[in-house]
Amino acid sequence: LRHRLPVLASDIDAVSVEAARANAALNRARAFVEVIHAAGLKDGRFRRAGPFDLVLANILPRPLVGLSTDLCALVAPGGTVVLSGIIPPHANLVISAYRSRGLRLVRHETIEGWVTLTMARGR
Repeated sequence: LRHRLPVLASDIDAVSVEAARANAALNRARAFVEVIHAAGLKDGRFRRAGPFDLVLANILPRPLVGLSTDLCALVAPGGTVVLSGIIPPHANLVISAYRSRGLRLVRHETIEGWVTLTMARGR
C-alpha cells in the first residue's frame, strides 16, 4: 500500500511554493501537505497522487480553460472542483469548458467582484 498525503498543492512560482511550505509548517500541517513546483498538470506527481476528491484552482480564466482537460482527468468520480480567480464576464467561458468535460455546475457565487464556481463530477 502506497502512502499518500491528504493534500497535494502546486504553484508555477517557486517563491509561492516556498511560502506555502513555510505556511504549512507554521500551521503544523506539513505532515499532511506536499507542495510542489509544477507548471501545469502534466507533471507525473499529479497522476500518481490522483484521482482527487477535491481540486481547488485559483487562477485566471484563460489558464483555467487551458487546464480543463488535464484537471478534469484528475477528478475522482463524485469529486468536486472549486474554481476561482474569475471576473464575472468570463464565468460562462469557464463553466462551458468544464461542462464539456463532464462536470456540472453546483454553485456560482460572486464575492467582492470575483466569481467562484463549484462544479462536480457525477459518480
